[in-house]
Amino acid sequence: MRSQGLSIGNGALAGSQTLVLPAKGAFDELRTYNYPLSGSNILLNYNSDLNTTNNVGVPFYQSAAPDNPNSGPLGISIDNPFNGATIY
Repeated sequence: MRSQGLSIGNGALAGSQTLVLPAKGAFDELRTYNYPLSGSNILLNYNSDLNTTNNVGVPFYQSAAPDNPNSGPLGISIDNPFNGATIY
């Protein structure tokens, strides 16, 4: 019911009542819509987000600082492998 607010998770039947089992964790960039989305609309939105870039042309999912529109790509370098490990 709308009067009870938004709940994310799943419902389980217990007799004649539906129990709401809330999701546990964190959601990143959660979106809600006031109309149903088809599978093709969801895929189109997902792919559109993957192709979105910041001011310097770096895709947001590869950005070192997604909140900074001028950040470069995330890079990792290992200068001294632990305990004599070899990097391939």
